[in-house]
Amino acid sequence: MTILTALRRAGNIRRGAATVEATVALPLVALIVFGAIDSSSAISSKQTLNSAAYEGARRAIRVNSSAAEVQTFVNDFLQDAGITTAQLTLTPAEPATVAPGTQIAVALSVSSSDVAMMPWSLLGDGTIRSQVIMVKE
Repeated sequence: MTILTALRRAGNIRRGAATVEATVALPLVALIVFGAIDSSSAISSKQTLNSAAYEGARRAIRVNSSAAEVQTFVNDFLQDAGITTAQLTLTPAEPATVAPGTQIAVALSVSSSDVAMMPWSLLGDGTIRSQVIMVKE
């Protein structure tokens, strides 16, 4: 066997090893990348719900604010962020009728599948929730 033939065989073996390594590594890298995208989407949605609940609570604690006003404000806020299926719970149901000093809670929830960036989610089909409690002025 000549030296040139031995070098060619060693090169072929190395190329085969690189193919096997890529076959093992690429799915793992793809899983990590798509998991990071999915997680960041969930975190972004959670932050949007936090902000919407906070702004809704600020609107609800004002004097003479109605539940319809809070609902409209929160829905507009969420629609601007691309969330259209969130559920709002306002406690007490009508903030205009409560006395000053009473706690008012604004709770929001949305299915994680409704806000996912991809048609499937690595995080499962859970619910993203946020709640803010403030005291009526």
